[in-house]
Amino acid sequence: MREPIPYSMIAASPRTRPLRLVACLAVVAVSIFSRAPANADEFIDLTIPLQEGRYFSPREFCAECNRKLHAHYPLERIRDRKIELTTLERAALVLAGEAGLIRVSIDDDKLIIGVPNREDDRVRRRLRKRLEKLLHLPLSEWPDEKGLHLPDGFDPDRRTMLLVHGLEADAADLKPFAKACVDTEVQALLFDYPNDGPIAWSGDRLRSELGDLCKRYERLKLVIVAHSMGGLVARYALEVADHAPTCVTDLFMLGTPNHGTRLAGAQESIELVRALPAGTLFSGENLRDGLGEAARDLRPGSEFLEELEAGRHPAGVRYYVAIGRRSFLAEEQRAAIERELTDFFRRRKVPEEFRQVVLDALASDELRDGRGDGAVAVASARLKGSDGERIFDLNHTKLLALPGERPEDADLFQWVLETLGWNVPEK
Repeated sequence: MREPIPYSMIAASPRTRPLRLVACLAVVAVSIFSRAPANADEFIDLTIPLQEGRYFSPREFCAECNRKLHAHYPLERIRDRKIELTTLERAALVLAGEAGLIRVSIDDDKLIIGVPNREDDRVRRRLRKRLEKLLHLPLSEWPDEKGLHLPDGFDPDRRTMLLVHGLEADAADLKPFAKACVDTEVQALLFDYPNDGPIAWSGDRLRSELGDLCKRYERLKLVIVAHSMGGLVARYALEVADHAPTCVTDLFMLGTPNHGTRLAGAQESIELVRALPAGTLFSGENLRDGLGEAARDLRPGSEFLEELEAGRHPAGVRYYVAIGRRSFLAEEQRAAIERELTDFFRRRKVPEEFRQVVLDALASDELRDGRGDGAVAVASARLKGSDGERIFDLNHTKLLALPGERPEDADLFQWVLETLGWNVPEK
């Protein structure tokens, strides 16, 4: 079996947390639309045919990259299919064009993307990777540092929780919950995965590594605590397979979008804007987390969510749902931002297509106090057939971060322990 990765190999420094949607929109408002694009002769144009005005072929895209960017995609091994270029992805491309990072033209029969004309092949490779991310082409290799992390001195006979992070997060985001486990004598394992890649890809990996772990330690009993999209990764590992890992007894989902989120479509724009001020748009670090497939999977009614809906709740595993109803913004703040952005878009003559995407996101239940936690709507977090549900006055981030000086005292963590019947040791 593959040896699980120990804690010591996880990067110790915490990563930058994802910016909230409204903060990203503010960056769009004050920086992107005011930047002038690069000169026309600094670009190489890639022409990608569109079918029915909205579908493109990954094989044709790769062939064009081979011709124009000296790429070496093995075309015979690329499964040809139709990928939809949605309104939201068009908006992301428009943003990149407005920022001068690429040049974009979208017609009824073709998409033209102009990429900076650089002679350095390393730069061209990074540019190709960024285009793969924008166009949702699949990853092929699992990153070496990702996977199941076991603590030093792992003991299969101890009370054990496996912690799983969500979208645009990593193992560093699990530290408060892991500390609460340590302080209550609960053993914590971590599962780290490409947080922007296909959810099924990560779910398959989790099932495989857990299966190996269960075979190796037959006495192990494991509780999974998963935040946000991590709950879908865990559900996929348990439900969409003939044989779920036998050591799992309980699954706690914290703010998991079981029915998708309307904000998912804005993910590419958010990530684009988040990377611009930091100068990391074409960095290797920005590309290792996936190529944007998660955003497509998280859309309500997506093919992934339909597959998960058709899965089977594994026998012997109890499901519990924690739901946040505190948005990042009070209603009056959200309404004020909506008015300001509407006025800004009008004055700057922002294209209606992009304008509507942003305003629809601002009006969604996900961002409304009492109806969502700032990322996931209350209705989406609910799951029919769950064994228990608890609503907390917390936003999406704090469902995992466990606010307070002693994370083990947080109501949510105490609810998990009480639900499991695990008594907290006396200090």
